[in-house]
Amino acid sequence: MSQDLDELMRGFEDTFGYPPDDNVVTRSEEGGESEAIAELSSMGAPSGLLEFYSEVHEVSLPDVQNGLFIESATAVVDGAKDGQPTRVTGAVEDSIIVIGSDGGGGLFALSRSDGRIYLLQGGALVGSTYEVESGGVDVIANDLTILLESIHQKVREALHDA
Repeated sequence: MSQDLDELMRGFEDTFGYPPDDNVVTRSEEGGESEAIAELSSMGAPSGLLEFYSEVHEVSLPDVQNGLFIESATAVVDGAKDGQPTRVTGAVEDSIIVIGSDGGGGLFALSRSDGRIYLLQGGALVGSTYEVESGGVDVIANDLTILLESIHQKVREALHDA
C-alpha cells in the first residue's frame, strides 16, 4: 500500500490542484506500543488486530475518499477509556473496539466476538454504548485483513483516477 500511496502523492497536486495532507502508513517501532498492544489483548481484541499493531503504527489517508483512518494502538486504547463506544446495541448486539473512521463521521468498529468490522454511523452514544438502528450499522468486512485490502483498493482506485 505504501508504494501505491507514494505514487499517488507524487502527482496529487498536479491532478487535484491543491497540495495533499499527510497521507501515511507508518510502521511500528520495535516495542513502541507493546503496552497498548498488551492492553488491547486484555480487552479481548482478536489476534489479527494485535498482529497488525505489531507491524503497523497507524494508517492516515485524509485524501483518499472522504478520508480513511486506522488509529494507533495507543489511540484505540485511550479512546476506549475516554468516550469511544465499547458496545453496540439496537440493530446489532456486540462488544466492539473502535479502531478508526471513514472521514465522514462513520466509525470502524471491530467485533470482539468474531472479528467482523462494522461501519457505525448515525447512532447515539449513551455512555460507552453506541445505540444504532439497522440503517446505521453495516458489516463492511469479515475481518481486519479484508478491511485493509479494501482500503488498499481505494488507494489504487484514487491512483487510477489521478
